[in-house]
Amino acid sequence: MANHRLPSETDLLQMVRSLSQKKHAHVLLGIGDDAAIFKESPGRQIYSIDSAVEGVHFKRPWLTPAELAYRSFAAAVSDLSAMGAQARGFLCHISLPENTTRVQMQRFFSEQQRFSQDFACPLIGGNISRASEWSIVTNVIGQVLPPKLPLLRSGAQVGNEVWLVGDLGKSRLGLSTLLKQASPVKPRFHNQRAKEVPLVLQPFLKPPIYLTEGQRLVGCASACLDISDGLCRDASRLASASQVRVRLSAAALMNTWAPEWNKLAKRFAQSPLDFILTGGEDYALLATGPAAKRPAFARPIGEILEGPGLLEVELDGSLLALPEGHCH
Repeated sequence: MANHRLPSETDLLQMVRSLSQKKHAHVLLGIGDDAAIFKESPGRQIYSIDSAVEGVHFKRPWLTPAELAYRSFAAAVSDLSAMGAQARGFLCHISLPENTTRVQMQRFFSEQQRFSQDFACPLIGGNISRASEWSIVTNVIGQVLPPKLPLLRSGAQVGNEVWLVGDLGKSRLGLSTLLKQASPVKPRFHNQRAKEVPLVLQPFLKPPIYLTEGQRLVGCASACLDISDGLCRDASRLASASQVRVRLSAAALMNTWAPEWNKLAKRFAQSPLDFILTGGEDYALLATGPAAKRPAFARPIGEILEGPGLLEVELDGSLLALPEGHCH
């Protein structure tokens, strides 16, 4: 029989430490003491925190432990991408139900260590506690080195283009697909996947991380933020912070979807634009800047006009009524 008893604190600490052996020059002290210590360095230090709570951000049958590790990290590190920061390290507080197995924990921590090393963002500490459901809180630490400055939401200028880095609405389409499946035949959380993940689920299960692109926007973009709560809600935040009018082109937005994704959207009797405007948890970047400085990886989807912090979406010369943003 499988052992469903939550491993002891000592076992969990040894598990995490055994996966965190790689040394990083900027980390003076990592896991094993009361706090971590960075070596002193110049530049602006960037801090952000995010959470993934079972029943709010995900349902347990949807995600394997490895996928949950990735998604919780991606949500937090996306804030560093939006600031144009380099990742320096992260701390993780994880709450676990009593029936969590050693195998599940091993898969969670192994995946967490693997991709955090890929982004040179080592786990430097955290906390573990019991709870009635899975809950992961991730605190990321980044840095912007001089003479560069962090990107802010408040820097958009009249005459700038609006740029999109990444895709929108596809995570919401994956979520809609999962919600439509009332009762999964086999809980994916407890079993490693035997078959390839369907295309429609990939953006929800493993949203891309745009850390490198965010750093390359520094010096090109005038403002930036990541899109976690839906384009309408987050673009409105940028407009308010910069006190400008953000006008987006619905036609340009719909052109970001390939034909196969349009076909998938029709299953829900919705247009791609519905998913693009309201979908959340894509972690794409919304930036503004002069057309002459637009990098090759950014797509123009609108313009910045003079106005009192408003968002508009234009289609065929008319302004659309704006839907609400994403609700986790």
